[in-house]
Amino acid sequence: MVSLFVGHVVVFSAFPIYFATLQPLPRRVYFYLYLALILLIGGFLGNAYALQLSEGVSVSGGNLCYGAFMMTSVLFVLIERDIFLLRRVIRLVVIVDLFNIAFSLLATTALSDAQVSNPHGTPAALFAQSVPLIVLGGVLIVAELFALFFWFEQIKRARLGAQLVGLAYLAGFVAVLCLDGIMFPLIAFGVSPEIVAIVWGGLDGKVLTATAYAVPLLLFMVLWRKRFTQYLETDVFTWRVFVATSSELIRELSDNDRALRQADAVFRASSDGLAVLGADGSCIRANAAFTRLTGAPDRPAARWFRHRGTALALPPETGGAWRGEVSFGPEGQAQGILSVTPVAVVGDLEATFVCSLADITEQKRIEAELDHLAMHDALTGLPNRRALDAALARVSPPAALAILDLDRFKDVNDSYGHLAGDDLLRKVSYRLRDALPTEAEGALFRIGGDEFALLLQGAGEAELRATVARITRILALPFTLSNGAEVALMATFGGSLGAGAAGSDLFAEADAALYDVKHGHRGSLGIYQDRLTVASKRRLALSLRLRRALEAQMRGSDAPHQGALELAYQPQIDREGRVCGLEALVRWNDPELGQISPAEFIPLAEEQGLIGALGLFVLHTACRAGESWRAAAVPIHKIAVNVSGLQLRNPSFVQQVQSVLAQTGLAAGGLELELTESAFLGRESEVLPVFEALKALGVRLAVDDFGTGYSSMSYLPVLPWDTLKIDRSFLALAPDNPRRNVLIEAMARMARGLGLRVVVEGVEARDQHAVLMDCGCDAFQGFLFARPLPEAEVAAFCATRTEGAARHVSEKDGNPVPAAR
Repeated sequence: MVSLFVGHVVVFSAFPIYFATLQPLPRRVYFYLYLALILLIGGFLGNAYALQLSEGVSVSGGNLCYGAFMMTSVLFVLIERDIFLLRRVIRLVVIVDLFNIAFSLLATTALSDAQVSNPHGTPAALFAQSVPLIVLGGVLIVAELFALFFWFEQIKRARLGAQLVGLAYLAGFVAVLCLDGIMFPLIAFGVSPEIVAIVWGGLDGKVLTATAYAVPLLLFMVLWRKRFTQYLETDVFTWRVFVATSSELIRELSDNDRALRQADAVFRASSDGLAVLGADGSCIRANAAFTRLTGAPDRPAARWFRHRGTALALPPETGGAWRGEVSFGPEGQAQGILSVTPVAVVGDLEATFVCSLADITEQKRIEAELDHLAMHDALTGLPNRRALDAALARVSPPAALAILDLDRFKDVNDSYGHLAGDDLLRKVSYRLRDALPTEAEGALFRIGGDEFALLLQGAGEAELRATVARITRILALPFTLSNGAEVALMATFGGSLGAGAAGSDLFAEADAALYDVKHGHRGSLGIYQDRLTVASKRRLALSLRLRRALEAQMRGSDAPHQGALELAYQPQIDREGRVCGLEALVRWNDPELGQISPAEFIPLAEEQGLIGALGLFVLHTACRAGESWRAAAVPIHKIAVNVSGLQLRNPSFVQQVQSVLAQTGLAAGGLELELTESAFLGRESEVLPVFEALKALGVRLAVDDFGTGYSSMSYLPVLPWDTLKIDRSFLALAPDNPRRNVLIEAMARMARGLGLRVVVEGVEARDQHAVLMDCGCDAFQGFLFARPLPEAEVAAFCATRTEGAARHVSEKDGNPVPAAR
């Protein structure tokens, strides 16, 4: 019996396997005929015989035909890679079932007629009872085909490997066939203990049959692996096709045809080159743009494009997609982006490739122009700082770099305007070119407003000094500007000798040398020394740490690694010995660098553009502290805060002061802003509106360090001052120096005449204080009374001074007993 079972499976499987080897058209015809034949005979073999394979394991002829039908249907779709065939298979099932029903009805009618000969005594009921079973079988076949291929499509969506997909397909096939063996008897004969027992007892035969018919499918997946893989690569099926009417399908085909015509129009009219190539590189079709750009098909494909200097083989040897930049055209001067995309092969058709060529020649030209503009100064035409960085990255020792700064170039802009300044820069660039030797072409750069750089490859100190001397002589000659004015220029140079230094080190060293020589020997050449790197690195480290310290303070962070900015307050003592005010002094204690002097970090803040943030921090902190002391009834009349000239140039400075006063609650009269002469001298008309706006708020103004700097008297009656602070340098002279005392007395008398209050800084000795009292000064500040105090100690100090004012002030000579330092 086992051999008979195997023989049935082999016979039923051999024909579909054979059909797979045929050409597409006869193959489809044979498959449809074979499926119809199986359906026709399947309904009769089920009742004709059953194979008893072993104890409790039997397989009916109907089950064998059903399994063959399902196996053939699956194989048909996999071979053709067209799930739409399932619609026609279902129609075939319906047609054959209708034929079987009609035949059964005719046979029942014939056998029921007494006049019809029935030599074998076939009962009419046999055919009459088969009609509902035929209908049920057809419905189950259709449902199971849908379920099976729906499972196939879901597995395909997962994009698993071909082996895993094949195993999943086989598992689904076996499951559906076994499910049919369970559902058919339960639906046909009802659910009862006897039927369930029969179904359960026959389940082994169903599993064996399903597994046997899975073998041909496995053979197909192995022997025709490429076809199976191509089926998996087809698009996921749209199931609405099964319920669409013919008119809808026709309309969809019409839409597809219109889309093809539109695609053809795009292909012909596209400005990009489009072509279809065969597997051998032959040009099957090309649009006009592709022909114009490449000369195809008159030229062989191997000569169409070059990629990275070599001819590009088409199609790509890998057979996959390719994209890259190519040159093309008769001289290979044109540039383009080429994309090569393989077209999915359907059936036995030849592989083809679609080429898309975008001409980017014009974009490349514009890109080259933009690169030139990005690397060159628009005003002088010289290479710029980016070009210098690129050149330094390529430099090899020995080499010399000099940075040239035009001294007082700002005066030309201020006196004659920026157009004249631009004209002067162009003339300077011409002279610099003439001063360089011929072999140094391309060594001159403009790296800033009035800064140029000279990079001399292979030069040492002697060559650098000779070149600088030549440039200095040429620049010494007067320049005639476009407005006819003549100006003389002087340049300062910072140089570095790169015996083994990297390019970036060369620039940093030359910049450090320039910074040093500008502060001591303008108009000369400074050669880098190691000590300058230490100073430069310290400036860089300080600027970075100061920036982070300010950010931490503004965020309210106490991050210790950034260093703490805080304020100390030095008391100002009136003639009675009481505290009349405090000067806020910023202090910076860095955990790594230690205590940083204000004389070092405040100029650095001005250079790095941090003075605005630093000044705002000091102002806000001092005003907050002043308001807290006022609320605690600490007798402090004003808080003095130093202001940089750069802060005054900020258009929003007055608004900042007003905002800080509003935020902290400090009365405007309790704030005094101190400014040195250099902050406003020569700019009286510019700062006067700022001062008037501050006075309108109620803020007091003080001249700081009076007697140093320009010491001009003209601004005193013009600007709205409240206080004049005499600089500590006057107290450095001997106490018995009559000229010193006369000068201080004259300044105090002049200030009183102008209605100004006089404060003297740097009072450190009793005899100094006695002389200043005699000169009529109003308040005193210095170590004699107190060093700058932390905020927490101010209240106690003020209380001590107030309580002891009667003891510490002698009405006879006004000499206070010095407080603890």
